Amino acid sequence: MGGRPPSPGAVSGCPSEASEMPIGPDAQTSSPPSALAVVIPARDEAAMIESCLRSVARSLALTGLPAGVVVVDDRSRDDTAARATDAGRRFGLDLVVVQPHARTIGAVRHRGALAAVDTFGLDGNAWLLSTDADTLVPESWAPDYVHRARLGLDAVAGVVDLRTDVDVPTFLHDWRRGYRRTLSVDDHPHVHAANLGVRVWPYLTCGGFPPVDQAEDVALWCRLRDIGARVVADPRLVVDTSGRIDARVARGFGAAIHRLHALDALDTMASLDIRTSLDARTSLDARTSLDAS
Repeated sequence: MGGRPPSPGAVSGCPSEASEMPIGPDAQTSSPPSALAVVIPARDEAAMIESCLRSVARSLALTGLPAGVVVVDDRSRDDTAARATDAGRRFGLDLVVVQPHARTIGAVRHRGALAAVDTFGLDGNAWLLSTDADTLVPESWAPDYVHRARLGLDAVAGVVDLRTDVDVPTFLHDWRRGYRRTLSVDDHPHVHAANLGVRVWPYLTCGGFPPVDQAEDVALWCRLRDIGARVVADPRLVVDTSGRIDARVARGFGAAIHRLHALDALDTMASLDIRTSLDARTSLDARTSLDAS
């Protein structure tokens, strides 16, 4: 897919080195999180919110830690909120739905994080885990973040793959191959809010997700680096996202996928135009040759 824009979530404008500076009075090596809270923004996700919450519930249950979930209903026109509430009850989740009517995706995520801190009484050593309503997390997801918290990290950025339980446009298989080439054994250049974890103390200290309408995850990562938080990009933490082209956020991951789809269509049209032109030229040459004879 030559000439394509960078993968959605690719880090731009941040230092590449992980910080070694300590952050916060309670952030110590081998310090487990005191609790977990998962923040999930959702807009018109009635069809997918249940499967997302089921995967989150299975993962949280393996940590043995107090845990809660905040679904941030971002102006849904369907029954996302009701389905989230019902799913939370059925899956045994301590779940709340908030409706902040925020203007940008950055503000939506930040309101959800603040709601989690307030609702569940999180202290500075608790962790906020971020994902999306069209995403499935593996059972190892929350335990993996807990393990990295015990290593003394303040934030971890995972990676994404494409869900296999929903239709994936053919052109995205090329995207997947290109994306995987950007991953090394123990590092990667991406930050996705669909797979991100951060300790509460540094999150609040840096100001959290800024109220921007795109790349809010990358902006948070830069803020964390600026205050000296210990951050790691780990390619072994993988979640599966839908890869759909009907984006819910105008400039988010889905919108980037939509642009790739549009570029793919343009490539197909250009190829067709070239073939049509060649066919026409061949036909003309043939007629000219017949006329000459």
